[in-house]
Amino acid sequence: MDTALTSSGNITISFPDDYNYEYILSFYYAELNSTANASSRIFYLDVPGQEDSLVNPYSDRADAVFSANIYTYWDMAYTPGADIVLYPDQTVSSPLGPIANALETWEMSTNPMATMTNNQDGELLIWL
Repeated sequence: MDTALTSSGNITISFPDDYNYEYILSFYYAELNSTANASSRIFYLDVPGQEDSLVNPYSDRADAVFSANIYTYWDMAYTPGADIVLYPDQTVSSPLGPIANALETWEMSTNPMATMTNNQDGELLIWL
């Protein structure tokens, strides 16, 4: 978590894939700066095919050492050359730029054999 990507400008994340596929994407954010406050780090997450999300990783929860926020996008369609961009909110004065502590992607199989299941598959285990 302490080796996060951060920038005072944009962070662009590109995937080297050269084919189309469906995927699940999760971003993990944690504000580890002990001097941060509610307006220290506010930025947007631009994921292709989704509406831009406003992100503020700060939390003032007294019972937490740090706050972890997770943004997950399901059933995404990846197109080669599409970049994910984290960029500062230009409408507020936020001294700290975007941050991404971790990113997790899962490619979803479009093979019809991977989706062939039914209720009997689970019921069989119950009766054993």
